[in-house]
Amino acid sequence: MSKLKELEKLLTEGKITRRAFIARVSAMGLMAAVSPVLLNGKAEAATPKKGGRVILGSAGGSTTDSMDPGTLSQTMSQTVNQCLRSQLVEVNYKGEAVPELAESWEASKDAVTWTFKLRKGVKFHDGTPFNADAVVFSIGRMMKDRNVKFFGKPLEVPVQERPPEYWVSMEMDDTIGAIEAVDDYTVVFKLKRVEAPFLANMGMDFADIISPTAFTQNPKEFIRNPVGTGPFKFSK
Repeated sequence: MSKLKELEKLLTEGKITRRAFIARVSAMGLMAAVSPVLLNGKAEAATPKKGGRVILGSAGGSTTDSMDPGTLSQTMSQTVNQCLRSQLVEVNYKGEAVPELAESWEASKDAVTWTFKLRKGVKFHDGTPFNADAVVFSIGRMMKDRNVKFFGKPLEVPVQERPPEYWVSMEMDDTIGAIEAVDDYTVVFKLKRVEAPFLANMGMDFADIISPTAFTQNPKEFIRNPVGTGPFKFSK
């Protein structure tokens, strides 16, 4: 078997990457002899598959830190939290707010009323449906004076183990005056003042949307067993 054929066999069997294949064949001066179909086929075979393991190492962790968005403060917990949960918006590399759990939003002319239209068909990792009441619960539970209104049955906020330090540090009680779920997929925020970074703030860690079911069942344990709608699900 020629060296080229041997490398092609390794590539089609997935024993070497396409990048490694190209590097080796190019070094041999045989790239012109490689069929484009072979490379395209490998790209198709390399489509991401469900499963696998990601190992993450990070500084800034503490055994006393919390996985509650309202109280987490360490780099490690923030990094993990971003894998597990989602916010209404996400801030991209340009510093612009783009849709995440909210499909769209609109501000009033005076910029103190913000209306968010939410994505449909989303569920938390524990199976709880994501809706406007979940948003009201997640953000409203951190308010000092809870001026909130649910669309469905009102959700009681259990006593929390720690005050929402992250929320407080962002002075959000001075910004948000009321939150209302108008229907299952529409949430309205009434601000106390015009706040230029309000939309971007809704993409920060403290604004993560959590499962009301998981939190109300055991708020103390929730800080160690986070439940969200993000791309990864917490195991242990």
